[in-house]
Amino acid sequence: MRAAETRRCYNQALASDPTLAGTMTVLVRIAEDGSTCQTRVLESDMTKGMTACALRFFDGADANSYPPPVGGCIDATVPMRFTPMTKDAGVGGFD
Repeated sequence: MRAAETRRCYNQALASDPTLAGTMTVLVRIAEDGSTCQTRVLESDMTKGMTACALRFFDGADANSYPPPVGGCIDATVPMRFTPMTKDAGVGGFD
């Protein structure tokens, strides 16, 4: 799943700010063949670099990257939440 791939961007951003946490919502327009024809960030409280990096994982997906929608293009909203791992609890990460 592309949302899970954004974990790489978050890990890079954590190197600069180990307390970085926040949310991001991406709109993905999926064409009849399963490719993406448009992506954009609807909202984000993450850094600009983190947001741009994450958006690249959704941009330009090839045909059949997603299941072809029935009846034409559809818009999918992908909400994501990022939290740093805690050493004591071993929780956090990507939702």
